[in-house]
Amino acid sequence: MKAESVTDLLTRDILLLELKRTRELVDLREQVHATRESLKPLNLIKSIVKGVSHSSDTEGDIGKTAFGVAAGYFLKKLVFGSSANPLKKLAGITFQTLVTNTTVKNSEKIKETSIGVLKMAKALILSNKSN
Repeated sequence: MKAESVTDLLTRDILLLELKRTRELVDLREQVHATRESLKPLNLIKSIVKGVSHSSDTEGDIGKTAFGVAAGYFLKKLVFGSSANPLKKLAGITFQTLVTNTTVKNSEKIKETSIGVLKMAKALILSNKSN
């Protein structure tokens, strides 16, 4: 059996490393594609709705979820508007997710506060009409 020369060993190792690099590059591209797909607004909304609806026990939670998603979307549009800037888009998506989650978790408090504000507004309107 003939011993391999140092050049042959290095050539074999280089080929193995190039093969490993090619596989890792393919894996990296697949991961970037999967990440890009998961960060699309529609997919984010789907995952939020799916996550919240799977954890809910009653049908009323679906309404809370819908309200939360709508509140998050409209507040994102109000605060960040439409932009081609990727950082602004990412900040908007993050903001929308936070608003959605906060709204869903605190929907009862929001409902009670809204009712209180509406009652106060009604009382103000009625008192102004009587004056």
